[in-house]
Amino acid sequence: MTGPLRRELEEQHHTFDFFQGDFDCEPPPGVDQIYKGPYKTWYRPHIDAASHRQAKELVLDIIENDGPFDAVMAFSQGAALISTMMLERRKSQPFAPLWFQLAIFICAGCPLVVDGDEDEDEDEQGDKDNKINTRSSWRRMDIASLPSNHRINIPTVHILGKKDDTLPDCLRLRDACDPRSRFVYDHGGAHDIPRKPVTTKEMAQIIRKAIDRARTFS
Repeated sequence: MTGPLRRELEEQHHTFDFFQGDFDCEPPPGVDQIYKGPYKTWYRPHIDAASHRQAKELVLDIIENDGPFDAVMAFSQGAALISTMMLERRKSQPFAPLWFQLAIFICAGCPLVVDGDEDEDEDEQGDKDNKINTRSSWRRMDIASLPSNHRINIPTVHILGKKDDTLPDCLRLRDACDPRSRFVYDHGGAHDIPRKPVTTKEMAQIIRKAIDRARTFS
């Protein structure tokens, strides 16, 4: 899905590593025409505490064992997950080393607060690696009440579409980031990554601006 955008950025010698979640899922409409699978999600669509915690642990393992990384690029649920982790770390460890110098969020979900008993219950097939927890609850993080020193303070790019049903969540994440170093691009479409050459070049251009900002960020 990000192929045209990545090729545009690779012209400036940027390279990419790819990671995915552990849980199987159905492809969104049209994705199976572009990518034949397997289709993975970071945590269960119904958002239970156990799978959400498992996703965080996986991301931490990736950062520790495959990093360091200059930047992170995430779409939809992945953006919700990594932004949640960045905001939690910003609050609990404000002076910790940065995971990234730049974050690129595409059609992002909103950072979440997930509560519940995190017992690793077996699913109906007795599979402990396929954990389900019906005692969990979740809510969108209250971005409006975040103090400025708890917001994401690295340069960020927010690529969103005005026809996206999840646009309010994209805007919540935008508002969770420092307005002095965030870049916003509305591709005008729905919940996807446009592949038209003109739009791709415009997305790459704003990402390059953010990269330049990240190089001077302190």
